[in-house]
Amino acid sequence: FDVWTYQIMDIDLDAGTMDVECYSIGNQEYVLENVLIDQFHRYFGKQKPAQPQLLPLADSLVTLPHTFEGSVYFSPEGELYNATEFELAGATGDFENDLILTVKRDFEDYFQIENAAYWSPINQQEGVDIFKFSVDSTQVFQGKNWLRVRYRDRNLEWSDWSEPLAFYALNGNVPLSLEPIAWWRFNGDAYDETGHGNDGVVPATGVTFVQDTPIRGQVAQFNNTQSIVVRSGPAASQGLPVTQMTVSGWVKVAAADTWGGFIGCLQDNGSYERGWVLGTRAQKFSFALVSENTSAMTYLEDTQNFNLNQWYYLTATYNGASMKLFVDGVLKSVSTAQSGDITYAGLVSDWFGIGAYVDENENWLHHGELDELILWERALSDGEVAQLYMEQSNFAPQVTLVEPVNNAIYLAPASIVVEAEAADQDGTVGLVEFYNGTQKLFEDTDGAPFTFIWDNAPEGIHTLTAKATDNLGSKTTSAPVEVVVLVNMQPDVSILSPENNATFIAPANIELMATATDSDGSIARVEFLANALEIGEDNDGAPYAFNWANVPAGTYQLTARAVDNHGATRTSEPVSIVVTMPVSATVAPGTQSIQIAPNPGSGAFRFLTDENLGGALLRVYNAEKQLVSTQRLTGREIDLSELQAGAYFLEIHAEGRLRWQTTLVKI
Repeated sequence: FDVWTYQIMDIDLDAGTMDVECYSIGNQEYVLENVLIDQFHRYFGKQKPAQPQLLPLADSLVTLPHTFEGSVYFSPEGELYNATEFELAGATGDFENDLILTVKRDFEDYFQIENAAYWSPINQQEGVDIFKFSVDSTQVFQGKNWLRVRYRDRNLEWSDWSEPLAFYALNGNVPLSLEPIAWWRFNGDAYDETGHGNDGVVPATGVTFVQDTPIRGQVAQFNNTQSIVVRSGPAASQGLPVTQMTVSGWVKVAAADTWGGFIGCLQDNGSYERGWVLGTRAQKFSFALVSENTSAMTYLEDTQNFNLNQWYYLTATYNGASMKLFVDGVLKSVSTAQSGDITYAGLVSDWFGIGAYVDENENWLHHGELDELILWERALSDGEVAQLYMEQSNFAPQVTLVEPVNNAIYLAPASIVVEAEAADQDGTVGLVEFYNGTQKLFEDTDGAPFTFIWDNAPEGIHTLTAKATDNLGSKTTSAPVEVVVLVNMQPDVSILSPENNATFIAPANIELMATATDSDGSIARVEFLANALEIGEDNDGAPYAFNWANVPAGTYQLTARAVDNHGATRTSEPVSIVVTMPVSATVAPGTQSIQIAPNPGSGAFRFLTDENLGGALLRVYNAEKQLVSTQRLTGREIDLSELQAGAYFLEIHAEGRLRWQTTLVKI
């Protein structure tokens, strides 16, 4: 219902103010006498309203419907409130790219109604509390969601947004997966790398995988004779997007046709139309889709022709109410003709595949190349589409493991220096991650050189890789390098000569000989030690020998230490020897020689005689003829354990004179 209106504006440039009043004179049927129907003002320089807050929840677990409430409105300028705006975002809390709903309401909302008797304005906001916002289960997804609010005064100044409030909806729509449901990289096959089972069947001819140098790497090439079938028949659409969708990928067209298809599942048979397809119409990119609330398919088209034999990145989205077509990250076409769930035919003739526009009576085959086709069951935001294009058009970094070398061998527990070289031709490398198989060992964000030391590497064969990530998120994994960590068995070693408790006269020449073996390698050398000090070694192989010359008097513990080819060692059992000073064996006139056993001995000795030695005096001299001990014998047994190891001269005095002499080696 129309009325005539006019406005009066009062603008004061010096004061920075503007007042606007709107009057109505009615129309030809209902005459009004210059009735004021609306007014507002703008006074520049005034402070905006205070930042509001959402009132805290008693419990963050919310059963919908639920009414949220903002804090009390306050204006430092004394301005009255004009409007509120609530924004609802999904689990990410990203109000730009994950925005679900925006609700803006003014304090009043007048419009006119027609009546036979009279005309009057009606305030549709009468009784509505615009500081409250109700959310029902059809508006959000189950799980985490975010809400924020801002207020506007009648000077048309908006406050800052409130701090976002998180809540968990116990009921609501089933959340859509953030991750793709299919991803075909075409690295020699049509395997779906998401693991959802959308693997394509590559025909024996007509589709090949070629190197697109230097741009795309390996891609799928179609020669207009065959396509890649993912599924066919009534179950062709099984698992495909229903409520929302996004499809994207790199495309190159060698020859344009009336219709063309890169990927899709559709029927377009006269008035019977179902499904969707991303492809071409003549020499324009297109995205077609039909939903439950319409019976006709909508074809979005680019506004410009594409160039033949040139790579483009296409993205098409549908959010349940709007279709969009993007070329190289730029929005080219939008339509709101479709709404509701995507509908599929479920016919025997259905076909879901790559490289063709196929339905019951058509089969337009692709002539060109495809790469990196991705399918989501949600609509990416415009920001996500732009970011996706940046990531997909980004050249992946290069990375190589330079240390250790392939098949390097270490001994456990090993310390292995791992180093990678990484570079990015159109950006920078910000992260290099090092892996042993699927186990992440370390990450380096400090820039080149990208390196770390893998300490205590366990026994086994390990496959090392490095994964480089550039500044736009592209990742490349290096070729693997295998290393072997062994548990090295110790060698065996023993001394063959001299025998234990052997005695020698100083200065002695002693021939040492040892045997050594290694069960998992070889012997590198055998070291000979006396009293734990190395006196020589043999690295010429068996027999392992060393001539120890001019050995002074003393007691020695001899050992042999074997070292194998990996550095493992073992020390033999010790062998004790005594090297004595020469002791004169001349018997003084009038005395007799007497034997003592054991000789050499360590403590307890016995004189081998029939004579009664009880009461005789024993004198013990060292090799330098110094008297070191005097004892009165009680019989033929004597304890000399207090003597140090060495050579001694013994005298036995009886009846006031020297009667017997002998020598002794104490060990």
